Amino acid sequence: MSAAPLLGDIEMAGYNFVPRGYYSCHGVIADIGENPALYSLLGISYGGNGRTTYQLPDFRGVVPMGTGQLRNTGANRQVGWALGYEEVSLSVLHLPSHTHTATAEAQTTVGQVTGNFTARAKNGLGNTDNPNGAYWATGETVSGRETFSVKKAYSTTADTTMAAGAIQMSGNINADATTSVKVTNLPTGGGLPVPILQPSLVTNFIISADGTYPSRS
Repeated sequence: MSAAPLLGDIEMAGYNFVPRGYYSCHGVIADIGENPALYSLLGISYGGNGRTTYQLPDFRGVVPMGTGQLRNTGANRQVGWALGYEEVSLSVLHLPSHTHTATAEAQTTVGQVTGNFTARAKNGLGNTDNPNGAYWATGETVSGRETFSVKKAYSTTADTTMAAGAIQMSGNINADATTSVKVTNLPTGGGLPVPILQPSLVTNFIISADGTYPSRS
């Protein structure tokens, strides 16, 4: 302890009790009438209503900080300000630009398909009785003197293959198709807050309650 502490001096003690002539820095709401001299120094910098009460500094779980700005950057911090957190939850604004793995699945549905087909044939007398590699044609009588329409030119069963060009497709095929894409973005992260507490050593903060009143000169 200081040999002759000034009233309102804040000190650190290596033991866990408050010696005579000091208050603990635990943020206690004190009555102004009990120590008006100390109130005249602290005012309501640390809290209180300023009429009947004032608050002592609260150093529980925090570290001290000097007043003013850090190298002329940031806020101009004043006596009594309490700030900072032990942990913080990050949002998208705090993260660097990045991408995630995504899986895309495309589904296509085709509606009705229409088209034009042409069956090729010979418009006249044929020259063979073998349909293999041949085309449809008109027939003739045995004597060859009369032409007539082919009777029973169709069958419910098939046993041969006609020429590759017997049926020819021409024109355009029109189809209505609908494609939908389903994208699955793989989730990541657990949403836990990030601890930002600096390495620290806990000690006992106390404030002088009856020392010499400090002079401004």
